[in-house]
Amino acid sequence: MRTAQKITLLAFILMTMGLFSFLKPSTSRQPPVGPYKDAGTNLIYNLLFCDNLNLYKTNTKHPLVYPFDVLFAENSTPATLQNIVSHAAETRTRVLAYNRLFSMGHKPDKKELLGVIVEVGLDEGLDVVASYQDIFKQKKGLMSCNLQVPIREYNMALH
Repeated sequence: MRTAQKITLLAFILMTMGLFSFLKPSTSRQPPVGPYKDAGTNLIYNLLFCDNLNLYKTNTKHPLVYPFDVLFAENSTPATLQNIVSHAAETRTRVLAYNRLFSMGHKPDKKELLGVIVEVGLDEGLDVVASYQDIFKQKKGLMSCNLQVPIREYNMALH
């Protein structure tokens, strides 16, 4: 590969990563954050990653019940968050608790794989498959399905 091609490829990669976004003119209207044109689809897409607690805060109905009352409380302790990690029914809730623990400077008691998210760019749009210990979700274009299949059964079907 020639030097000019390498530079062009590098510039393209950096632009797609958003590193030159400061060069774009600012607009008063903010587009939805995510790969889809529809804001609702982007919301679902972003919730899959469990890395933005505020996104969950603004999209959870009140009154808050356990474990969300603990997850969203400013005064949550590492012990109460570790309890969610150890006993919460849904994997994504556990991931949120793990992230809160990390933000407080605490390491989890054990390392475990809670889920895998795979993104593939297709001509029709981004295809996303998220597989957690308790559920399997697929997001393709603007279609969404939530297949409540325990991961053990899903893995067994693959072999």
